[in-house]
Amino acid sequence: MKKLILRAFALSLAMIMLLASSGVAETIRFRDKSNNVLILQTALKDLGYYEGELDGVFGKGTLAAVKKFQKEQYMTVDGLAGWATQAKLSTLTGVTFETTEEDKVEMPVKPTTIFGGDYRTMQFGTAGDRVRVLQRALLALGFDTKVDGSFGSSTHAAVKAFQKIVGLTQDGKAGKKTLTKLEGYFDAQGNCTSGPIAGNKPADPEPDPNAPTYGIPERTLRFGYTGLDVKYTMQRLYDLGYYNKKVDEKFGAGMLKAVKAFQKKNGLVADGAVGIKTITVLFSSNALDADDPVPPKPEVDTDKTLEFGDKGDKVLALQTRLTVLGYYTGKLDGKFGTGTRTAVRLFQARNGLAVDGKVGPRTQDKLDAADAVPAK
Repeated sequence: MKKLILRAFALSLAMIMLLASSGVAETIRFRDKSNNVLILQTALKDLGYYEGELDGVFGKGTLAAVKKFQKEQYMTVDGLAGWATQAKLSTLTGVTFETTEEDKVEMPVKPTTIFGGDYRTMQFGTAGDRVRVLQRALLALGFDTKVDGSFGSSTHAAVKAFQKIVGLTQDGKAGKKTLTKLEGYFDAQGNCTSGPIAGNKPADPEPDPNAPTYGIPERTLRFGYTGLDVKYTMQRLYDLGYYNKKVDEKFGAGMLKAVKAFQKKNGLVADGAVGIKTITVLFSSNALDADDPVPPKPEVDTDKTLEFGDKGDKVLALQTRLTVLGYYTGKLDGKFGTGTRTAVRLFQARNGLAVDGKVGPRTQDKLDAADAVPAK
């Protein structure tokens, strides 16, 4: 294939061109309340990422939508709607974020190269979007490798073959010298200017670049297990920021620690076993990243029973906890209405409590417990 457009470069270039001609609002973040949050929610809803209420409150639903958008657009997945995220949303939907003179900032100029000036070494076991860019570039030059975002044996062999042709040390690691040499075969738009330099015919990139690089396990995984499903789970933990070592097929101590950290952060029993509950949350769009803020647990007096018709901060805390556990999907308004009562009843039924729709001491204790059973 003579030309190969590298999507990552094209995306950053488009954002820089847009920002050069328009103001940028300050970063919009979790718990913000403003008209810019409303604009953000509107844009995400138009693109199908946000299904909640357009209320101008940056809550958990908005956070999840921002992160999903960033992931599918090959951006840094941090949940912050900064200049890059705002610019991409403006490009796709036409929305304009409100700015003040204080908000306007001088945008950094990114290098016009396929790796964007990021020359951190990639090697066996590295995973992510930068590996995909490397793999697509190697394919364009005729080297045989998969485009799956995982630096495995085929990518290692392709890097070594490239290093041999261009006269570099053949260590199979894609460091700065290798990456800058590789960039020399592409123009500023990410097009391959030389054609194949290896003997293989360039393969087409994968048909769906947004397809996940992992599958969902069909068995409970425990310490000591091996197999591809272990690798899938490890990759997911890596993507969410809980695991930062080599991704392989062995459930070792590092993965056990990562699993427990994920379970604790996401309100699951932190036993280190990857069962159906952990799998369901881990591979869902609502899984909390390692650096995500955790909604506070409700602070309710144990001698005060909450019931239908009550209002206030204690009801709001109750709704927040029920939302985290997946039972409540309504508005967080501090009003104990029919939706809240239904959620309480469902929680009580799933957790072996008397189903009366009231939050007394026993129900509250179970809500606060680490082993509270979430909704299916």
